[in-house]
Amino acid sequence: MIKKFEYKNINCCPICNSKEILFLSKRIEILQNKLTTFELIHLDNICQKCLFIFSKLRPKKKFLNKYYKDYYSSFSKIGNDELLIRLKRLNKYKKKNDKIAEIGGGYNSDFSSLLKSKGYNSKNFEIKEKIENHNYDIVCHYYVLEHVSEIKKFMFMTNAILKTDGYLIFEIPNFNKNVLASLNNEHINHFSPKNLEVMLNKNNFQLINIKSSSSRKFGLCVVAQKISNRLRKFSKNNFSISSDEKFQIKKKIYNDSQNRLKLKNFSLLNHAKILKRKKIKFCIWGANQNALRFIQVLKKFKINNFDIIDNDIEKRKFKFYSYKVLKSNKSNLKKYNFYFITASRSFETIKNQIKKNTNIDINHILKVNIQ
Repeated sequence: MIKKFEYKNINCCPICNSKEILFLSKRIEILQNKLTTFELIHLDNICQKCLFIFSKLRPKKKFLNKYYKDYYSSFSKIGNDELLIRLKRLNKYKKKNDKIAEIGGGYNSDFSSLLKSKGYNSKNFEIKEKIENHNYDIVCHYYVLEHVSEIKKFMFMTNAILKTDGYLIFEIPNFNKNVLASLNNEHINHFSPKNLEVMLNKNNFQLINIKSSSSRKFGLCVVAQKISNRLRKFSKNNFSISSDEKFQIKKKIYNDSQNRLKLKNFSLLNHAKILKRKKIKFCIWGANQNALRFIQVLKKFKINNFDIIDNDIEKRKFKFYSYKVLKSNKSNLKKYNFYFITASRSFETIKNQIKKNTNIDINHILKVNIQ
């Protein structure tokens, strides 16, 4: 059974408060945590002032808490390269004995664990937690803000727990760099450098650095410094209003991305339809959000002749969109004549494992990246 979120419908930009917003499109996404499948509806709009793209439907807190309580990423491991990139950037601003808070890194955050292993004075908090200590030198979060339903409250809390002159360090998908990665299944906020600066300015942060070289290829790394406790009154004079030309360009980028997504789905679906017609069982490798998007397309055309494989032991303990997740052992791999690899970042490793254990034609191993 698919559970549905309840929403608050907002009528202004969550960044600059402008009511000059324009509807772009409706998207319906299927989400999966360890226990339940959810439906999330997006009503994507664009602010004509700061060009922020966001869903007008903001999921209510109690429903988000239910979803994220058993979120897969809260229990999965982040690549060591990602962690080291984050650590290197944090060390540029950290002083001896600084107190560090990470927000939204999951119940057993790998980054917080790394910091503690190196003797840093750090704590890990979930977004829903009340943080009593308002005396941190550095607050960091990584790929969190795109999920946050109440940006103003989140930024107010961040400001409150930081010392004046303390640093805020975070990473976020860059809409300008990879639109489909930003328009991911559960993302309701889609940032670019301009509206990030507006958001920081509004919440009494001075932008120190913004780089496209984050720990993930599609992201932005942002460093800002808190300049005071008192939130400034915000008006249109705090930032330059975007020209109509820039607005039309941003709108076109969004629309083009949706057309590219349709083309990707069409190409993958054609392969799957042929496999169904020939009664060939295929494999989807990677129980993730990328797979969910692909399975959504398959289900519309009643294509069910597939299994799901994942190397993550945790994911094999639970059903994924009503499907059992199988182990990638040799006997399992020989059952399939076609593979769709949705664990796209591990594509080469998985492809080599398949080639080693089967005699499959490499043209029957396809990378799926609906992002």
